[in-house]
Amino acid sequence: MKRKRDPLSEAAEQHFSDEHYNLLASSNASLAALVERVQGICDRPFLKTGHLVTAELDLLDQAYRDIPGIAVPSLFERDIDRSPTSFRPRAESFERIRAHASPGHGSQLSWLWTQTFFASRELVVIENAPLPFSWASHAMARLVERGGKLIDVRSEIAKSLLEHSFMIAVASDLIASENRLPRFTVPCGDGMIGGVVGEIGDLGVTACRTMISRDFCEATPIMPKALKRNGQFSEATTGWIGRTYIDEETISPAYRRYLTDLQRFQKKYQIVSRQVAKLLITGGSIMQPPEEALRGMSDDLLDAFRAASNDMREIFREHRRTRFCGRDKRAPRRSSWPEAISREELEHEAELALAF
Repeated sequence: MKRKRDPLSEAAEQHFSDEHYNLLASSNASLAALVERVQGICDRPFLKTGHLVTAELDLLDQAYRDIPGIAVPSLFERDIDRSPTSFRPRAESFERIRAHASPGHGSQLSWLWTQTFFASRELVVIENAPLPFSWASHAMARLVERGGKLIDVRSEIAKSLLEHSFMIAVASDLIASENRLPRFTVPCGDGMIGGVVGEIGDLGVTACRTMISRDFCEATPIMPKALKRNGQFSEATTGWIGRTYIDEETISPAYRRYLTDLQRFQKKYQIVSRQVAKLLITGGSIMQPPEEALRGMSDDLLDAFRAASNDMREIFREHRRTRFCGRDKRAPRRSSWPEAISREELEHEAELALAF
């Protein structure tokens, strides 16, 4: 039986529906304004001398700081500045990396995004890249309705997903590679975000990499990157999509045991979880690329991924009859948990939202 909706829930649904498109438009406008201003700074010196000087690099840094971002806070920030030396007089450069949560193109899904801004004398790169973790506006509305707290809901969910990104990567990899049921539920606040693993659709113009040098200026669409079992980064074909929020009061004893097992998993792998979260955010770095960041810990990370995969298989086995990572064969399966998620289904989020 569907749970009766109340006015707060309806208002929250409408709020996040309206906010989605406002934030998306703001994000795209901000990105376009930044690219236009950067091109204005770079065009003349690249055409005249083929490189930038210190004053122009300072203008680029100021342009990045001046362009208003979307109306969401940064969840992570890393700044790297490199000064010229007597051995490398033209090595002057800087890089700004930010992580935030904001809407993506298409259906009303919010994503974890990373933004990288790199500038050197010879090259400027602006990258806006999504991580393979998203969640529906319906989940945010349910968190408002059931959480009973006045919080930044989008950031609250994003922080939880970032914290559990290693767990999600392990589960998603197993679900995709071993053809398991796509359901997987992630701890969040005092409850859980119920979701599924599915193919990542087109994210539109928001997900792109713009490169500017003396020889070219081009913008390239990009897709999310995810940690694979071999311990390296590659283009992801699957991602995790949160569909609804289940609060502590409505979690049954069986789901409490499931939540306890996930919390135990997270505690066991808390160190590697922090490492993976940082690697996911900084995966587009030019000044400290993933292969450099992984140096000295890649073997340990691979061993942890293998051990975590075995532990996750045990969690799947133990809770295979629950709706949140398996199927109860005694009850009809709800259409809210599709075996696969098509692009058309993503465009009809309301029809996929769980009726809890």
